[in-house]
Amino acid sequence: MVTYRLRELGFSLAAGSHILSPDAAEELHEAASLLEVAEQQAARIMEEAEVAFDIQKARGHAEGRREAEEQAAARLIDETHLLAGRLQALETEVVNIVIDCVRQILHEYDDRDLAQSLVHNALQRMRSEKTVQLRVPPSRVKDIRASTDQLLREFAEIELIDVVADDRLELHRLVVESPTGRIDLDLEQGVERLRSIFQNAASGIRDAANA
Repeated sequence: MVTYRLRELGFSLAAGSHILSPDAAEELHEAASLLEVAEQQAARIMEEAEVAFDIQKARGHAEGRREAEEQAAARLIDETHLLAGRLQALETEVVNIVIDCVRQILHEYDDRDLAQSLVHNALQRMRSEKTVQLRVPPSRVKDIRASTDQLLREFAEIELIDVVADDRLELHRLVVESPTGRIDLDLEQGVERLRSIFQNAASGIRDAANA
């Protein structure tokens, strides 16, 4: 027994039993077959559309997630660079404060005491020599010569200390020369070396923290 959906096929019959002619029956059968094929195609199209929708939805979700991750990574990099810049500025500020304190302490010392300290430092490194020459700023010649006898007693290995004025030297600088070597002591350069040491130490700490 075959059932036809007449209304969907565009046919209408009065109530009751009806007998169709062969031509009408064949036409009805073809229409029913076409309707079935159309329904199958429609179902397949709907299924393919749903699959395509799911794929696009998943792709959109993945792209959105990847974009969000890229944006988060970019923000993290920017914030890291900003933090590194602020840390470097802070390091520089701290080092400058320390160096300013060192300079302030040095300024509180008498120039003659600083000169004597430089001389002692130099002679400590030359104490194995018999004869040394101290080249000092002209303003320091008198003070250093006045302390020569005391220096010879402190450094008994040294037999002669020749103090010579050198107008090329600044106030807190002196040069010690001997037959075997030369030492150039500059208080200002020492302070700048101290700055470099602090800066390198601070950079090392920052690099270790970022590693």
